[in-house]
Amino acid sequence: MKRRNFLAATGLGAGALLTGLTGRARAAETSKESRSQVWKCLKCGTITEIVVPGKSATLTHCGQPMTLLAEQVAPPATNKHVPIITKVDGGFKVVVGSTPHPMTKTHWIQWIELIADGKSYRQFLNPGDKPEAVFSVDAKEVIAREHCNLHGLWKDR
Repeated sequence: MKRRNFLAATGLGAGALLTGLTGRARAAETSKESRSQVWKCLKCGTITEIVVPGKSATLTHCGQPMTLLAEQVAPPATNKHVPIITKVDGGFKVVVGSTPHPMTKTHWIQWIELIADGKSYRQFLNPGDKPEAVFSVDAKEVIAREHCNLHGLWKDR
């Protein structure tokens, strides 16, 4: 299997593979689900997020274990996947990448999430949309995450 096809199938970015933080490795380290983890079925592509952790040690879908997606991080200036948070009038704007991320039918940001003082806000995107979202919320502490259909889950504070 070609590397690009492997990355697309797993939802992992090259950065995660280079640093050894693959979803499977993280899943092995974390045998129990925890709040806000994002998991992917490698067979059908279904993505789920843990809202309330259960006692199960293994999430399954399509008859096989799901893969935990690692929250990848990188310096914003060097990566088109890192969500960049800016305080704006009435809330926060999150733009994906210091250079806008592609938003084509084969490569796009599926969603942007802002976690503001422990509350989660999510904007779903489609190919052709701008890779950004504005969240009308007031908060002291914010974290942003985004999911690229080819390169997985990315996070920045």
